Amino acid sequence: MTTIIETERLILRTWKNAIIICLSLAFLCSCAPDHTKQVAIPNTEIKHITAAANKVPYKLFISLPEGYSSKGHHSYRESYPVLYLLDPDVEFGLAENIARTMVNYDNIEPFIIVGIGYQDQDLSTMDSKTFWDKWTQNRARDYIPIQVSAGRTDFEGGDHEYKGLSAHTGGSEKFKDFIQQELIPYVNQTYRTSNERALSGHSQGGLFATWIMLNHPSVFEKYIILGPSLWVEKGQMIKQANKLQSSAKITAYFAVGSLEHDANRSMVDEVKLFYSDLPKNKNFKSKLEIIDDENHVSMVPAALTKGFKFLFGK
Repeated sequence: MTTIIETERLILRTWKNAIIICLSLAFLCSCAPDHTKQVAIPNTEIKHITAAANKVPYKLFISLPEGYSSKGHHSYRESYPVLYLLDPDVEFGLAENIARTMVNYDNIEPFIIVGIGYQDQDLSTMDSKTFWDKWTQNRARDYIPIQVSAGRTDFEGGDHEYKGLSAHTGGSEKFKDFIQQELIPYVNQTYRTSNERALSGHSQGGLFATWIMLNHPSVFEKYIILGPSLWVEKGQMIKQANKLQSSAKITAYFAVGSLEHDANRSMVDEVKLFYSDLPKNKNFKSKLEIIDDENHVSMVPAALTKGFKFLFGK
């Protein structure tokens, strides 16, 4: 019987393969005559920054609103909210496209996207196995706030890509310090930002977003938490929903695919249980949606669209 964890990893491997194919095609295009160019996303740029907090070299995926430099443009603002996006290698292009389209159709207010990626993982310069090994290690270190021990068997699950990965977990506090003490000040100094900050995370990134919301609610005011891996370390995070300070002013959008379940575990039930224990007061504005007929990965486009509307809708 295939477990939900195995299914999640199978889906992620399928996603990986799709990205490899796309990047391979891009590479082939780059070898073509000079008149051919690779597809580029307008109004985006890459920045490099090495964290003092954990010595990790990060790669920032930056997307500015279409009218950022054009007064009179419908998306021009004196300052913009910032959405900090985890897993930008797989979600930056998607998030940027959704946001730009929704802004152009006047569904949401414009915002800056800052994807927090890694300099040591780049499919254009390394083979796919090396890339995905680094990807899983970086995520485990930064996104898993708990040192995995009792739940090691579930976490590693016999998957060769996850074997021994538990040893890399537990670095979220330093990752949080980098974001709070280094990254946010850098972004604020470099771009025209407002005081409105949001964090978006999916899967293990959703676990990190949940953890920072509960334990450090002053860092971000808004959250998009998609298919969070609340099962890690025997569901320890599920039991911590009541830690959220009632005084914290937070807007949070949660989503999970209706197909995220199997005979042994239901991520749908886990998210519902966690959500039901969160505080119900005027300071906490939240919404939970079950994305019908979608799995752990296929739910992301619809959930990001709905999340952007909930956080930045007009």
